[in-house]
Amino acid sequence: MLMQAYVIDTNVCVAANGRDCPQADARCISKCIQILKECVAILKGEISGVIVIDELGEILGEYRKHLSHSGQPGVGDLFFKELFCMQANDTCEKVVITKNEHRTYEEFPDDPSLALFDPNDRKFVAVAMQSRFAPVVLNAVDADWYEYQAALSKYIKIQQLCPNCLR
Repeated sequence: MLMQAYVIDTNVCVAANGRDCPQADARCISKCIQILKECVAILKGEISGVIVIDELGEILGEYRKHLSHSGQPGVGDLFFKELFCMQANDTCEKVVITKNEHRTYEEFPDDPSLALFDPNDRKFVAVAMQSRFAPVVLNAVDADWYEYQAALSKYIKIQQLCPNCLR
């Protein structure tokens, strides 16, 4: 059985919570809830897979700004709580990324076609590239991931959960 590996952009969690994400329609929210429930099952070892984050804490730090440590009220919050609690387990891979003076990461591709890619999303790309599991980066509503998908696909895999809600 093929093991699933994911890097999850914050917007997936925010959309799953169904608040503070006006561009996410009911179908998008449902899809984000479904995938995050799968991710929680991965973290708990109920199904095979791995969630990939960074050792610097860049991803958890961004989640912390938008999600609740209590795990409530939304599924995005629940995912954040479980990830935080399970980050030392083998269902979570922590990779090394190196921040540089240009507000980006050494591991982010030095590719002219990605020069304008959102600096806040570069951590997810760097993490995906450093993982030994070739994870899929999940995106819900961030249009940057769609606009740069062709250029990024030379380096990582991206899954657009809500292609009709990209903004």
